[in-house]
Amino acid sequence: MTRRRRHRGKNSESVFNPETDELSAAQRYRLAKQRAKYDKTERATFAAELDFFLDDFQMQGMESVENGHNVLVAAPTGAGKTMVGEFALHMALSCGQRAFYTTPIKALSNQKYRELCEKYGDEQVGLLTGDVAINGDAPLIVMTTEVARNMIYQGRDLTDLRAIVLDEVHYLADRFRGPVWEEVIIHAPQHVQIVALSATVSNAEEFGNWIDSVRSGCDIIVSEKRPVPLYQHMMVGRDIIDLYAEDETKFINPQLRTAISKQRGITSRNFRQNERHLAGGRRMRDTQKRPRKTTRPEVVISLDRARLLPAIYFIFSRSACEDAVEQIIGAGITLTSEKERKQIRKIVDEALYALQGEDLSVLRINTWQMALEAGVAAHHAGLLPFMKEVVEKLFTLGLVKVVFATETLALGINMPARTVVLEALRKWNGIAKVPLSAGEYTQLTGRAGRRGIDVEGHALVVWQDDHEPELVASLASKRTYPLVSAFRPTYNMVANLASTGDLASAREVMDECFAQFQADRKVVGLAVDAKRAQQQMDKLAPSVSCHLGDALEYFAAREELTFLQKQSSKRKSLQLGHEVEKLLRSLQPGDVISVAGRRRGGDGVVTKPARPGEKNPQLQVVFADGRMQMVSSAHFPHGFSIVGSMRLRKEYLRNVRRFQAEIGTEVGIQRSKGRLGKPRRLKSQARSDELLRITELEDLVRSHPVHGCVDRDQHARNAVQWMRARREFEKLASQVEEQTSSVAKRFDKIVLVLEQLGCLHASDLTDAGHTLRAIYGERDLVVALSLEAGIWDDLDEAQLASVVSACVFEPRKDHAPDPEIPEGAHGPVGQALNATARIMLDINRAESAHQATTSMPLETGLVNAMYWWVKGDSLASAVSSADLEAGDWVRWCKQTIDLLMQISVATRNSNLAWTARDAADAIRRSVVSLAESA
Repeated sequence: MTRRRRHRGKNSESVFNPETDELSAAQRYRLAKQRAKYDKTERATFAAELDFFLDDFQMQGMESVENGHNVLVAAPTGAGKTMVGEFALHMALSCGQRAFYTTPIKALSNQKYRELCEKYGDEQVGLLTGDVAINGDAPLIVMTTEVARNMIYQGRDLTDLRAIVLDEVHYLADRFRGPVWEEVIIHAPQHVQIVALSATVSNAEEFGNWIDSVRSGCDIIVSEKRPVPLYQHMMVGRDIIDLYAEDETKFINPQLRTAISKQRGITSRNFRQNERHLAGGRRMRDTQKRPRKTTRPEVVISLDRARLLPAIYFIFSRSACEDAVEQIIGAGITLTSEKERKQIRKIVDEALYALQGEDLSVLRINTWQMALEAGVAAHHAGLLPFMKEVVEKLFTLGLVKVVFATETLALGINMPARTVVLEALRKWNGIAKVPLSAGEYTQLTGRAGRRGIDVEGHALVVWQDDHEPELVASLASKRTYPLVSAFRPTYNMVANLASTGDLASAREVMDECFAQFQADRKVVGLAVDAKRAQQQMDKLAPSVSCHLGDALEYFAAREELTFLQKQSSKRKSLQLGHEVEKLLRSLQPGDVISVAGRRRGGDGVVTKPARPGEKNPQLQVVFADGRMQMVSSAHFPHGFSIVGSMRLRKEYLRNVRRFQAEIGTEVGIQRSKGRLGKPRRLKSQARSDELLRITELEDLVRSHPVHGCVDRDQHARNAVQWMRARREFEKLASQVEEQTSSVAKRFDKIVLVLEQLGCLHASDLTDAGHTLRAIYGERDLVVALSLEAGIWDDLDEAQLASVVSACVFEPRKDHAPDPEIPEGAHGPVGQALNATARIMLDINRAESAHQATTSMPLETGLVNAMYWWVKGDSLASAVSSADLEAGDWVRWCKQTIDLLMQISVATRNSNLAWTARDAADAIRRSVVSLAESA
């Protein structure tokens, strides 16, 4: 049964520290009994060990944990919700049971492991992160959520497990890792207590209700109070100005508007005139073309003078973070004392002890250390783990004053600051630059304000010409954001569920996920709207009538005919466009093309072909009238013909622009001599089923009695609203059908793919299906089928590591690695890659046949670098060949090691298992081994 408690931060009377001056004797007696009862609880024992008082929401969460309830705690960043999770660990120890503490990323797991070791001792705490296993039989295990999911699927004995703490559970909205949270919540044994810790989300009750529906009870505890108040500012020029005039009124500060107007070169007697670009009743010209942008050194100096350091300065680009550090150093800014610099040198020297001199030069350690000693640092995924760990440690100790970071720092790492700076309100999402959402703004600025150190936190947006105060205010005023499920069935998930022997029951599990829970709620609203549209149709139907026949039938047929004709025309245009693109890619210099129906300059010769692999091929053509033009498929809406070829002089091709008139003349001569063919229009065919239906509808419309009615146009006007209501009803009915059991339908498609590819037979797992159970990742199916086909069996360590890297790698934008295949395209690596690619093609065909989501293609960007790394190549050569930063190189090495270890367990070939383990050991050297121990 769900119980909901909301703590809004109002001053509430505590039953444990009451103001008793004005209480009656009976009230004091009752409170004394409550206090005595509380003193006997485990949460009282736990609280007594702390050097600070717990908040009400923390006490409520601990009470739910002690009572054995599942609990969801949603509170702002830095509010201390992890205390509820740590109390769940305390309860497990006090009861002689075990507990798992899960986090979304390895860095958080490593950090939590160190904290718990300090509190409980190394022998009581273990760490499991896929590539690191420390004290796996300890009563308290810190792990990534994927490890917890894998343990559940593998059927591990969890009878002594009391609780699973899911930290940062709002991460389930993440497209790639999010589904893991839902799998753990659904599949964990029912006796296991779920303690979910989330940032403040607007639909916490909805999420808690879902946990209640699958776990038979969940207490929902929501706190909306920040432990340290957060104040909003903007920096205009070198001035830090409050965003709001008064915190209570939330009106935009008029001084801020005035400062922005001056920055734009506009002066006025009052800010209202500034808003209208007026001054004294007259419009004024800007005194400068573009407002001067505040530099990063200016921001840092202003923060230092205002005593707003330490600060986290968010920049949504790794290279920009590094540039910012160089700009601060280049400006000669030093934020540390001599004593602090000595402390920094000592900590850095300890961290660098295991590194070789060769690696130090590749990693530009001297530059990094110089910046640290000045009190500044960068923090992003491209850094090595030990470097990020040093930065986090120095920042926590107050030795580093400014960290330029990407948004990965906001993912729960315990690294709060006095101030958070945002340089931009747009970020690259992998496809395009998109505005920052209110939820992202809240997550980033939530790092401001150190509990127990700062009395207030500060969020600072650096003003740019498109950063209007109203935009910042709109982001700052929305404290919460909705949690939307990213759950989707995967091949590995289906294989593990099918291993129970009851695929029908496994399918029913899909209807239990949070994604379907949200979809079902949406369906209710869609069904109501569909019913309303149907009622509107029924209401309008009488007005659409004709004495000659069924007018509704006639106009419905007419509408369908119009729709199909438009669709057919679009499809033929698209088909024609593909044909034209195909022809354009095939053309070479000297090929003569001709456009049918063009009177002037219809013939033209290709002088420069399209670039290989170009998405929208463009090539250079000189027409008979002497025009030179870059053409694409858009220039040939009706297609073109290849009518012949001609030899072009070398000097013509070297300087086409100079000789375009002569080239055009030669094209004309070729036509006059009859050496060129006759141009034809390209034709595209409509689909036979579509053409048949169009013909049927045309016959129906022409022969329908209403078609000959003299009042047909009047009937059509009456039918417009009815047809609009009909379209709305059909659209909504389709959405209802699509949303109903939508996750289970995706599950069905995956089952069909697995059956076609031989992983399932009559709902039972085959050998390939059992292999698939042990492989986790985006390309799990291609790995399992490759193992089953034996195409990797004869590879050595370097060859296997290089091929496996293609199954884990995901390149960033503008990635340009060394494309060479080790030992040649026809060597063992090349042959294995080709065979793996053929299996991937079979998978894609099966997915297409059953309309399942297409698997990610193989990526060969690491193949050459990984091969030579296993052979002993240097770090400098590896990062150069892979075109990666050192931190990224280490991350993909660890991902490759992880998959190699999965292969060593999944394969039935003992030689391949040994090769996989040896390959993993060979990758673990230099900075990679250092990262695994971090």
